[in-house]
Amino acid sequence: MLETSGNLTDEEYQRVLAQWQDRHGGASKAHAIALLEGGLSYKQTGLSQKDMDFLEQRKWNREEIMAALKVPKGELGLFEDVNYATAKTQRKLFWENTLLPKMALFEFVLWSQLLRPLEGGRIWAEFDNAGIGALQEDRKRPGGVRPQALVHGGAV
Repeated sequence: MLETSGNLTDEEYQRVLAQWQDRHGGASKAHAIALLEGGLSYKQTGLSQKDMDFLEQRKWNREEIMAALKVPKGELGLFEDVNYATAKTQRKLFWENTLLPKMALFEFVLWSQLLRPLEGGRIWAEFDNAGIGALQEDRKRPGGVRPQALVHGGAV
């Protein structure tokens, strides 16, 4: 696309258009050098193959990092190939398989390194999971699933 800061008369417009078509029209003339005059400037309207490859590489890198950290696309607001039901299930699994085990480990380390030496193991601290929306469905069922937590080296 050609841009100018000023206005072209109809005659100037037709002349520039005809010259551009003559010098750059068709596949054989696609990469010819353009000389722009009278304040005209070229503005690229599409992405080159190199730019598109760069964007694909960024997308691939993002997905590799998400896989390494076990973070589903829905948690990052990427819903390009995820529907509502899949996102809901992914969110629940993210909590159950990634966050809750880390939280349980943190609880155990807190107990074993801080609370057990201070109070002889009589005090236990744990996260309040009641506000986690993705896990609410399990709490509504009778005998709902309780995340596993480490207590004195064993599971509760």
